[in-house]
Amino acid sequence: MMEDSIKWAGMVVFAVVSLVFCEVAVGQERLGYTADEIEGEFADEKYELNAGWEDGEYFVSVWLDEVYVVYRFDEDVVCTRTIILPLTQEKLDEFTESYIAMYEWDSERKWVVEREEGVAEIEFFMIGPTPLFEWRWVKE
Repeated sequence: MMEDSIKWAGMVVFAVVSLVFCEVAVGQERLGYTADEIEGEFADEKYELNAGWEDGEYFVSVWLDEVYVVYRFDEDVVCTRTIILPLTQEKLDEFTESYIAMYEWDSERKWVVEREEGVAEIEFFMIGPTPLFEWRWVKE
């Protein structure tokens, strides 16, 4: 009986750690966040953070572990689009598997994410040899 309790507790700890890891690795979209919030989150010097204006839009980009992320903002400087570039095949597989497991599959290259704040789409693209995922609000 005690052995079963220990096994069950171990499975619960593993599940929680897996969910936290998945959120850290995959949960980079930050839709609805302000530029200040995102810049503050990645202010530590261990991150390579860039910010500025491009094509009339404010952006923040950050290099993370095996992932490059670009946040694009609306006129209120709220994140409405996020581009995530997995830099390894392992990260690409991790994102794809997580999105398939967590979100509604809409088409061959799209997922739909319904949240309290609104509805977002995730679309997979290849630009030359570079894979990327683009998150964008479609309904609030």
